[in-house]
Amino acid sequence: MNSKIALDTGMKLILQILNHELLILNLFGAVIILEKKIEVDMITRHK
Repeated sequence: MNSKIALDTGMKLILQILNHELLILNLFGAVIILEKKIEVDMITRHK
């Protein structure tokens, strides 16, 4: 019984860590997309 509780707790912890990693990746992705968009805007304005 105790091992099942430990397993559930471990799984929840792993899922929390994964969610945190995904959030960070999404934020990095958003920043990169914004930077690319700004670059393109700059290029199109100079033409």
